Amino acid sequence: MSAPKLDAAAAADQRAAEAAAHGQLRPSVAPRAARPAPVGTNTISELATSIQELKSAETTLACLLQGMHGVRTTVELRSDAEVTGMIQSVESDMSISMVDVVIKAPRKRSIHCDAFYVVGKFIRYVHIPTKIHVEKTIEKRIRDTRNAQQKSRHRVSKGPPPP
Repeated sequence: MSAPKLDAAAAADQRAAEAAAHGQLRPSVAPRAARPAPVGTNTISELATSIQELKSAETTLACLLQGMHGVRTTVELRSDAEVTGMIQSVESDMSISMVDVVIKAPRKRSIHCDAFYVVGKFIRYVHIPTKIHVEKTIEKRIRDTRNAQQKSRHRVSKGPPPP
């Protein structure tokens, strides 16, 4: 009997899960990318939570990583593994979603994954590429955060769109 064929993303997820099962990588493999909710469907509590997360990220260095969206970098994990890929998103607790990732575990061969999610508490270091101007990146991210907060407040005050 032949094994079922996997698409490329599922195969990459399976390889990363196998590496994690062997104790080399602790972070979990990212679930398939969720589709964003249609505009105007956010509830007031969801908007309030996102505003709190934005404020939290603004007061930590997570805003630097959030400003590095689309940049290729290396994240060193506490398990001594290195994850190199393009930053897709960063949460306020510094958990990072990356795409087009190469995972290098100590004394193991490299593994390529289409997508990978690193839980913030497992991160030891994040390499900041020399092309990133740290101060300008933080300032731009804070400015963008404040603009998003103002837009969220405006949407909440107007209420949901009519059906």
